[in-house]
Amino acid sequence: MAKVIGPLHSTEARGRVDSLVYNTWRGIRFVRSYIAPVFKEPDCRIAQKERVALAVAAWKLLTDAARHDWHDYAELHSQLDWTGVPLRWTGANWFISCYTRVLRVAGTPPTSPPAGDPPYPLSTWAVTQTDNNAHLVWASSTQPEAHTYYVQILKQGPFSIGRQPDFHHASIITHELLATSPYDDPLTIGGKYCYWARVLDAATGLTTPLLQACLVFSAAPALGGITARMTCVQAPIPLVTVDADGHQDITGADGIALIEGLPHGDYTVTPTKAGWSFVPATKPAHVDPPAVTDLGDWEGAEI
Repeated sequence: MAKVIGPLHSTEARGRVDSLVYNTWRGIRFVRSYIAPVFKEPDCRIAQKERVALAVAAWKLLTDAARHDWHDYAELHSQLDWTGVPLRWTGANWFISCYTRVLRVAGTPPTSPPAGDPPYPLSTWAVTQTDNNAHLVWASSTQPEAHTYYVQILKQGPFSIGRQPDFHHASIITHELLATSPYDDPLTIGGKYCYWARVLDAATGLTTPLLQACLVFSAAPALGGITARMTCVQAPIPLVTVDADGHQDITGADGIALIEGLPHGDYTVTPTKAGWSFVPATKPAHVDPPAVTDLGDWEGAEI
């Protein structure tokens, strides 16, 4: 609770008392009701807090000798920040980091410092647009240990094209097995997106440096369609060419034609088949994507 400085319930009071807030705004002294800020933490942040709490509890349960081993590991292994500058990590920092990373992939968290070689970084990391997806592709050489390895993928966006990406504002979106490239991330809003990836050793919690790939995404326009059923005395008519201003389909044995991939707009639909006439000769159709406009049964007769 804030401290009130000034006579309480006077024009000089400033601060908060229970549900009342005293202050001055543009030379005007006022008192108002206190409104508690409302913020719902996202599930991913709550889950990470739980993982960190488990790691801290596990650190407290370690023997002095085990903690000393982690401190020795910290002395010999530096962790770099995003600019490449070494961080001053303690054994506890290393333990909690490795512990929580392994928990993320449902592994068995380590209680002793990592042994063996760290994972090798990705040799390829790229992103392209495929339809309305960010298509993420990666490749890696054979890893040094007989462990399970994941690719941890982080994402930032959308943001303006001129803005520089910053992985500190990114969120982890998935952990994919190293051998399961590629991965498609569905996108709906146009703008710039940036993805980072690193290899995660599920046994030790060690990771490689982050690799970055960015994409300027343009949402593809939504498309709709037109469908109709050609009949003769309720019997289907196959092999009818149904045209909607240059977009065509041919009816099958069921007499149904489905013209897909149509943008929003009005169309004139015309069925044709040698030796046949149709009533009416044309029908208007309005397409409002992503819906498919159904023109129903369309009667034909042999000439």
